[in-house]
Amino acid sequence: MGQCMPKCLKPSISLESIITVVEDRATQTIVSSIISPRTLSFTRPWQVRIVQNFELLWLDSNIDELDPDFKYSLAQLRRIVNSIHTFTNPDSCVNFLNEIKNEKAFLLISGRFCQSVIPVIHDAAQLDSIYIFCENKSKYEQWALDWTKIKGVFTQIETICDALKQDTQQCNYDSVSISVTSKNVDRLEPSFMYTQLLKEILLDMEYDDTAKTELVEFCREQFHDNPHELQIIDEFQRDYHVHTPIWWYTCECFTYQLLNRALRIQDVEIIIKMGFFLRDVHRHLKELHSEIDPSIFITVYRGKSMPIADFDEIKNRKDGLLAFNTFLSTSLNEEVSLQFAKKSLKKAGTIGVLFQITVDPSVPSTPFAPIRAVSAIPSEDEILFSMHTVFRIAEIKQIEERLWRVELTSTTDDDQDLKRLTEYMREEKSKSTKWEQLGPCKE
Repeated sequence: MGQCMPKCLKPSISLESIITVVEDRATQTIVSSIISPRTLSFTRPWQVRIVQNFELLWLDSNIDELDPDFKYSLAQLRRIVNSIHTFTNPDSCVNFLNEIKNEKAFLLISGRFCQSVIPVIHDAAQLDSIYIFCENKSKYEQWALDWTKIKGVFTQIETICDALKQDTQQCNYDSVSISVTSKNVDRLEPSFMYTQLLKEILLDMEYDDTAKTELVEFCREQFHDNPHELQIIDEFQRDYHVHTPIWWYTCECFTYQLLNRALRIQDVEIIIKMGFFLRDVHRHLKELHSEIDPSIFITVYRGKSMPIADFDEIKNRKDGLLAFNTFLSTSLNEEVSLQFAKKSLKKAGTIGVLFQITVDPSVPSTPFAPIRAVSAIPSEDEILFSMHTVFRIAEIKQIEERLWRVELTSTTDDDQDLKRLTEYMREEKSKSTKWEQLGPCKE
């Protein structure tokens, strides 16, 4: 007991001063007195929430909201991207793009504007992909080859949607954020401490039947002009217990999109709205994990594109602790995961990382399981880890230029660093009764 408790790399402040809970029964808004972009996010009022990791900008001088073809195209696009912003003026579009901070942007642009606008915005970090939509494909195809973010020149909305779906899936795959801390647990990174503490609280809370109703009402507001997603929300309310929690998590719908964005930017308001669902998925994973042979170590893989600065944080913390700030999807197939990592080589300023994760099934504190039998997409054959699972950074090796292998191992229940981290979180949680108010308001 003579060991020192870890210290958070932050000014000397208590948890009480960080979080103030305002019990408004309509919104149950949580207000933070000191917000760090690396800790908690409280950026948008409910009515203008972004609920995915990306937005779509559509620039075309001929946009007519009453035109049947436009309505059809918009409906097809909205099956993939909920937040769509249309522009007839290039300056307005560029200005809007420059204001995007927490999401990636996908740009659908007419042939008329492509050669004047794309050179101006092509290198913007938040711009992921560009799709030229025109009638004369051959007019722009050769020119488009000079710009790496242009995914093609298209004449049909259906083919644009096919490309957009693949690119947004890759965006989601790469958007999983990571928290790391050095081997010296006496000095914890703030984001690492907050994510672990939030996990502790959410999984300990109890929820009543109103939790699902409140989430459904919130989601209907956010997807109010998205008929496809509204239908799934209705099914979620009606048939939640018909399927397993993991089935709903792996379903390509609002559950996965909303949850992973909230966990990525640590949007506490939405995380709390989805608290019962987080708990259900976690408990389901624990049940499946108990069926795994505890004597056989398992190695799984995850390929990911990362900004160079983020990868440098991992390189500088060898032997430290690392947590993926979400439920982590992995594969037993190394080659498939490596191909995901290699996709980053097409993007400037990024590093491809192949995470090789070796786990001990006998450790119950690291729940994971193969989910093929309960997944909405069984063909993907995933191994899913619970949210914020903590790993030890073992080895970091370069495969080739801009492509690295990071070897992770699961932490054990007798890991001294993890024990000290857990003790610290328990102590901080017990200090503040405010954290107990993160649950649903009671009359």
